[in-house]
Amino acid sequence: MIFEDRTDAGHQLAELLSKDEYLKRHRHNVLVLSLIRGGAPVGFELAKKLDCFNRPLIVKKIGAPGQEELAIGAICGSQVFLDSNLIKRLALTTEEVEAQINKSRLKEKEYWKKFNKRKYWLKNRVVIISDDGVATGASVTVTAKFLRVKKVNKIYLAVPVVPDDFPSHEVKKLYDKIFVLHKVPDFNAVSQYYKHFDQISDKETMKYF
Repeated sequence: MIFEDRTDAGHQLAELLSKDEYLKRHRHNVLVLSLIRGGAPVGFELAKKLDCFNRPLIVKKIGAPGQEELAIGAICGSQVFLDSNLIKRLALTTEEVEAQINKSRLKEKEYWKKFNKRKYWLKNRVVIISDDGVATGASVTVTAKFLRVKKVNKIYLAVPVVPDDFPSHEVKKLYDKIFVLHKVPDFNAVSQYYKHFDQISDKETMKYF
């Protein structure tokens, strides 16, 4: 265990980001986007410290057939990211992958109806993506691809805990700066690094925005 809970992780991350000179200079143009749901309390602490808005961003992972917790990719808006190496290793057919994409797309639409209650503009903004941790990297990859299309000024990633081989070369190219508190060898699941890692309800999620 490293963190007490997501609020503790967000508080520690916020202290790190508050020292960034670029964010200090452009503080009036900063926006935190938190990946639903786990990123919401983390992003709330970042936004509070940086004196900016925290807003939800809907990203749905694409689960492997029969192993929904194993992400073979992720969806964010019009962007779809697929982990071709993992798909090949699992010997998945094109039809199987398409079926999983469609399943995730339906879930994504449900989430947009629930959480996209507050509009925000992205063009030329300094955007900070927050989550409670990174496992495969699929979600943070597709998120950056989505934001690049929106012509934001800078994209920062702020996450408490990641595997020691993160970020990949592709992720490095997509983000202007990455803030990480802990890199962990033999990484298994994000939840292992929190004392309290309860599921966040829809109602509780909305209070962070």
